[in-house]
Parts: sequence; C-alpha cells; structure tokens
Amino acid sequence: MKIGPKVYWRKTTGEIIYITSQIESPWAVETTKEDDMNFYPQLKGHDPEQLDVLKLEFDKYTQEFQRAKGYWINPKTGVIEFSYPVVGGTDPV
Repeated sequence: MKIGPKVYWRKTTGEIIYITSQIESPWAVETTKEDDMNFYPQLKGHDPEQLDVLKLEFDKYTQEFQRAKGYWINPKTGVIEFSYPVVGGTDPV
C-alpha cells in the first residue's frame, strides 16, 4: 500500500507545522488527524481546531519539495504553494 504525506498547517496563517513521511509498505495503515496529533511530538500541544491537514498523493510533490526554498499553504484556498530560488541571479531580499 502507498500512503502519501500529510501536511499539517495553521488555518489562520498557512504556516506548515509538520509533514508526515510518505509510506510504501504492505503493512501501511491510514491514520486519522487525532492519531497523528497523539503520535507526532511536533503536533502535540497544538489546538486541533487551529490545524488543518492536507493529504497529498504518494510522490505528488517530491521534486517540488526538493527544489523549493520555501513552501506554505494558502489559507484562503487550502492549496500548497512553493517558492523557488532565482536561477542565474540573486534572490531578492
């Protein structure tokens, strides 16, 4: 079974709190938001009402995560957005 990563993000700002690893295993099991918030130390202590989760397809954005210099969730659309280094120039300050 292939399970894509889940992106946990703050609803008000789009700040990404934690991204789970994608899993490929015959023993893989889908987990709930509640399961993850109890398991991952990075999510413990956060108000579940303030966090949302975006489930990604297996290998969906692998290259984007590797190439991007930053990423966040657009809080208005719930879509992940990426920023990339400027090629052949300097990054704006």
